[in-house]
Order: sequence, then structure tokens, then C-alpha cells
Amino acid sequence: MDRRSPYDLDRTLALSDGIIAFSMTLMAILVALPNPASVPSEQFLDNLLSTTVPQAVVFGYAFLIVSMYWALHNKLLRGLAVCDGGVTRINILFLLSVVLLAITSAMFGDYPSNQWAVTVFALNMAAAGLILVWLWRYVISKHYHRQRLSPKAREYALVVKLVTPAIFLLSIPVAFYSVSLAELCWLSIPLVQLWLNRYDPSQSKS
Repeated sequence: MDRRSPYDLDRTLALSDGIIAFSMTLMAILVALPNPASVPSEQFLDNLLSTTVPQAVVFGYAFLIVSMYWALHNKLLRGLAVCDGGVTRINILFLLSVVLLAITSAMFGDYPSNQWAVTVFALNMAAAGLILVWLWRYVISKHYHRQRLSPKAREYALVVKLVTPAIFLLSIPVAFYSVSLAELCWLSIPLVQLWLNRYDPSQSKS
């Protein structure tokens, strides 16, 4: 660890991984299964399809996006040469936004056709992504990262990190026109990320 670092990077990484893992686990726990003892047998399947399946779909999607955020976050932190108070504070905000996703995704799963539930979930997802961009910009501006990126590589990395929160923000006004259309917007995120991979400067042939 660099002697200028007032914070222990290994402990920051351990805390981050633990909190993100806790949030992802909590998302799964909050998927409600109907109680066979309290639901008549002829209504059990209907209850399962109307309540549990939407919650499970939301959980699966939220889990996917949080996994993407975790991969970007982990890669960024593991490349740090210095971990200062600024990195720590922004990182705590990112972790807070990830923990809140367990609550907002559960609310969205309970009310999948409600515009406000969709809006709160999208805002939370966008906030997590934008805080991660803020952390990356801070690290790059302070030259705390071991890897020195070219201007082209920095521009590409910024675009990749902005895509997910940008799509979530753009989906919010769409949700007040059509919730289903807003949710379809979210499905474009993995496709856009795959398309952007084609332009990764690190994959360019010399």
C-alpha cells in the first residue's frame, strides 16, 4: 500500500464486497413466497404467478445490474495506488445506494405497474451508477489509479459507465406514459454494453 494512503485499501475492498453481497442477498430474501398453509390450494398457483413471479423477475434484473456495478467498482478499487478520504466518502455513498436497492427493488416487485414504484427504482439505479462515475472521475483526476489511461480510453470508460444510469434516467418520463415501455428501455442496457465492447480501445488491434 502506498505510504500516502491514509485508509487501508484492503479493508475498504472487504467492506465494499461484504455490503454489496449483503444487499444482493437481501434482495433474494425479500422475494415473498406464498404460504401454502394460508392460501387455498386452488389459489396457490394464481398467487404464485401474480405475486412471486413479478418479484423474482425484478430481483433477477436488479441482481444483474448490481453485478455489473460491482464488477466496475471492484476493478476500479483494485487498481488504486492511493485510498484517501475522498475515495472513502464517495465509496460509502455508493454502498448506501446499493443497499437501498434492496428496498426499492422490493417495492417495485410488489407494485410492478405503479409509475412511482418504477420511478423510485430507476432513480436508485441511476444514483448508484452516477456515484460510481463520480468515484471514477475523482480517482482519475487525482491520478490515484495505477493504470494510466489515454484520452481515448478515458472517454470510452466514461461512456461505458454513464450508459446504465443514463438509460434509467431517460426511462423515468417514459414510465409516466407507459410502465411497460420504460421497463423495455432497461432491457436495452446489456445490449448497448455489448455493442460498446466493440469499440473498447484496449481490444483494438495494434
